[in-house]
Amino acid sequence: MTTIPIVRAAHLLIYVDALREIGAPVDRALAQSRLPGWIEDKPEAYVSLPLVLDWIGKCSRDVTVPELGYMAAEKMSLAAFDAAMEVAVLSAPTTYARIKAISRLAHREDSAVVLRVRQEGTNFRIFCDMPDFRDTPFYSFAEWLNLAGLTSLVGAHAGPAWHPVEMTYVCRSPQCDAALDTHSNTRILSGQPYSSILVASGVLSLPDMQRPDSGSTPLPLIERAEGWDFVSALRSVLRPY
Repeated sequence: MTTIPIVRAAHLLIYVDALREIGAPVDRALAQSRLPGWIEDKPEAYVSLPLVLDWIGKCSRDVTVPELGYMAAEKMSLAAFDAAMEVAVLSAPTTYARIKAISRLAHREDSAVVLRVRQEGTNFRIFCDMPDFRDTPFYSFAEWLNLAGLTSLVGAHAGPAWHPVEMTYVCRSPQCDAALDTHSNTRILSGQPYSSILVASGVLSLPDMQRPDSGSTPLPLIERAEGWDFVSALRSVLRPY
């Protein structure tokens, strides 16, 4: 049975804050939406991912996707993540172990996210993808937070001076100047078939014997966690009511 795509409300609230900063009528838009009225009081609750993306898209008509995505990405931090995710990530001994923890627990943040990795020469590409949503109109709002979250989680272990070698976005719109300035040491590509960051192998601190085999086929970092089934996802969405 297909699961219900859900996301923690905390991620929507990052966009709520960004939209308020640009003067969007957030309160009115929330009151008129199908999102629950308690959304700002329960960041740990789960809400419908399609409703969230649709709401952000309708509220952001006065700003480009890259501009709003960048504003939201700048607000992303470890504090936005589920407590179990934060503990697992901070206790990981290496960046590679941290990525494994992210892969195992990503479903606690967003049931549609899939992480995988492949080796590309001396680098590793980490995909943070949502295959079932890639062709939807407002997918790019999700990918901005996904890549910002992944970069934040890796950077917290690799140090403040670290930056990805490359970031790829499905969004076809050119990146805003602020994003290009912030990531001046990173190659940023738009209109790509996947969302990803490229990380130098040394950052992973991974012994040769444990590295994934090189090849063109993306490989799962680990066995994907059980995640959500239809019933558990439905219960999580309905529980706060």
